[in-house]
Amino acid sequence: MLARIEEAERLEAQRAQDEALAREKASRIKAEYWSTLLLPNWATEMTNAELRASHRKMWWNGIPPRLRGQVWQKAIGNDLEVTSTTYNIALEKAKNETRQLGHDALAGRYTQIIDSTHFVFEDLKMFAAEQPLHADLVDVLLAYSCYRPDITPSYAGISHIAALLLLNLPASEAFVTLSNLLNRPLPLSFLVQDDNAMHAAYSTTLNAVSKKFPSLAQRLEQMRVEPRDYLDSMFTSLFCGRLGVEHAARVMDVYAIEADKIPPRVAVAVMGMLEGSCTEGTAEDIARVLREKSLELDTEDFMSRVYEAGKSS
Repeated sequence: MLARIEEAERLEAQRAQDEALAREKASRIKAEYWSTLLLPNWATEMTNAELRASHRKMWWNGIPPRLRGQVWQKAIGNDLEVTSTTYNIALEKAKNETRQLGHDALAGRYTQIIDSTHFVFEDLKMFAAEQPLHADLVDVLLAYSCYRPDITPSYAGISHIAALLLLNLPASEAFVTLSNLLNRPLPLSFLVQDDNAMHAAYSTTLNAVSKKFPSLAQRLEQMRVEPRDYLDSMFTSLFCGRLGVEHAARVMDVYAIEADKIPPRVAVAVMGMLEGSCTEGTAEDIARVLREKSLELDTEDFMSRVYEAGKSS
């Protein structure tokens, strides 16, 4: 009997080791694909529609973590022609103003910025006060506030996006990427409160929900749950404030490349995952569930749901 138990344990240990080796091999192959084919040949491989389609599974399966920053930069681009000099000038201007005006600096946005950093990926503890990335995060947000003074809503969403970028890029490069990312039509429409564009995003999302999850759509309509009460925080943070860091990074892998068609798709998936929790309660309770309830799925299952959410019924 003891011999059988020992043999079973040995086989289980061997199986676990084989699986680990297989994952490691797959990771090496994936990293090589990105580093030797896609990144050096981006202009040809990613601008030709047919070639791009042949590579699509690579970002849906997740960009290798060590290459994420490079890939995001390539995919997001720099149409604004922002540079490290832009960053340094904006940051110095913001710091001068904070030295002079304290918490009243940047038209009161300084306090918002500092407050917004307290709740960024708290489980990581890498952005907590006194940690190096906390100072980088504050610097990027201060520079962005000075660079885009027209953006006045809460910085909670922006701070989460900036934090995700800082996990993969140095501060000046994170600033360049953030500036271009937030200049895309969908996130910008929520940051400047463009009502027409915001309602278009709501409609796109809810139309998809009505096809994918008709019972949930009916429930939301019956209870008069306002889409702004749960979608705004998702879209303004590009889900970085809604999801854990690895889930958020996987969403960014796809959003960086496929742009504004992705956020409604992610929202539909999130709403579908939480449908069972929306059958009771008030409109406020339902909105809170959709806005805050944690999602107990690993990243592969989560991204599979997101992918399915974009398919025609």
